[in-house]
Amino acid sequence: MFLWRLANNSLPVRMNIAKRGIETDTKCPMCARPDEDCGHLFLKCKFVKQIWGNLDLEEQRLVLIDQKSALDFIELILSFKEEIKLKVIILIWCWWNARNKANQGEKRKSTNEICSSVVFFLTEMQKLTPNLKALVMKQGVYKINCDGSFLETNKKGSWGCVIRNHSGEALAARAGTLPCLSEPLQAESMACLKGIELAELLGMQQIILETDSQILTMALSSDDYDRAELGVLFREIR
Repeated sequence: MFLWRLANNSLPVRMNIAKRGIETDTKCPMCARPDEDCGHLFLKCKFVKQIWGNLDLEEQRLVLIDQKSALDFIELILSFKEEIKLKVIILIWCWWNARNKANQGEKRKSTNEICSSVVFFLTEMQKLTPNLKALVMKQGVYKINCDGSFLETNKKGSWGCVIRNHSGEALAARAGTLPCLSEPLQAESMACLKGIELAELLGMQQIILETDSQILTMALSSDDYDRAELGVLFREIR
């Protein structure tokens, strides 16, 4: 969900909150510089720059800073070699968590503490690699990971998907907004449909669809929900 929201530029950084018409202090809660947007927070803040450098990722930061949109930013990260990609994703996730705690009034973590967290999580993820090899798909089969979000306040949401090959390499990623939604399940369903449409556009015939919505998984596994309000959408996905 974090990456989808980042790709859609919908994370609640202070400039995004201000754009919704809510009066707020737009200074970065980490460095106190004005106008905290995602570009500043993840790439330009003086403290996050130290973290990129300390983790030997300055080259990647400089390439990412030239991207024109949040979606381009995420797509480039997903194109990195596996170890670098994982390291970058863990970095921005750890930084986001540290930022949120500082935003809530807690003491700001030092750059060394955050770097240590990144290294810890990276090491833990790498320990899982031998076990994950047993789950590698057959060549020619593609896995689509989909996720959707829903805001009750304005009945809008967002969707995102990533398509990986049999080796787990990310081949494509997309994200977008969803207007006029009725419920969270509709957002999850639309995310799956968008993922399937992208796979079809790329000529992928054998796919595995993966979603974290248990209700949607059940709805797609049988026709028991076909008479529900979203039944037409379930049938279209199948």
